Amino acid sequence: MRNTPAKPPLSGRRVLLVEDEPEVAEAVERMLEEAGATIIGPAGTVIEALGLLAHGRLPDVAVLDLNLHGEISLP
Repeated sequence: MRNTPAKPPLSGRRVLLVEDEPEVAEAVERMLEEAGATIIGPAGTVIEALGLLAHGRLPDVAVLDLNLHGEISLP
């Protein structure tokens, strides 16, 4: 019996990343990609995130920084 490598936990999942700090966005993006995710973004504003959502399939999950320089990212 051969050992089959395990699929990464987020393999095939699309993740919307909303983060306004470039260093944090880069670190989170790297971690998500290592887990197998396809990243949508990162977006630094609500408007940018909504624009990304308007141009394609919806993500399976979103990782949101709730405070984007004083703007709440919940929309």
